[in-house]
Amino acid sequence: MRYNPFQNWATYTNERLRIATPVNINLHDTLIGRKLTVDMQLIYTASVSAKHKWALYITESGIVSKQTTLTSYDDNYVHNHVLRAALGNAVGNPLDAPLQPGRTFETQKTFELPADYNPAKCHIVCVVSDAATEAVVNVREIDIL
Repeated sequence: MRYNPFQNWATYTNERLRIATPVNINLHDTLIGRKLTVDMQLIYTASVSAKHKWALYITESGIVSKQTTLTSYDDNYVHNHVLRAALGNAVGNPLDAPLQPGRTFETQKTFELPADYNPAKCHIVCVVSDAATEAVVNVREIDIL
């Protein structure tokens, strides 16, 4: 089920956190000027029969802009975790090899941060998900250095 009332989120989150993930995510970034380089490494610790895919995103928090409220507009609303860019296919890049203990996937992506991005408030997010069900297998977020 994709929709759950927010009152259930803590219960579902705690249930999900008890499930071991079969893949570890390592992220490292380098920022020189506005050129961002992201090194991603996925290391499988268990065999998986399902197909997986990965996606890398840049998010930014602290963006002040207009927001519709229930009764009007807030011209100074602070938006957090805003998707700013996808590094690669936004809906996921397939992992096309058997997923077994010790299997490692590595990639490096570069991206020029536009002038309106504040690197101090940006993050890199890696999501590994089941290719068929879209269920999230593991996620990692790091600050842009």
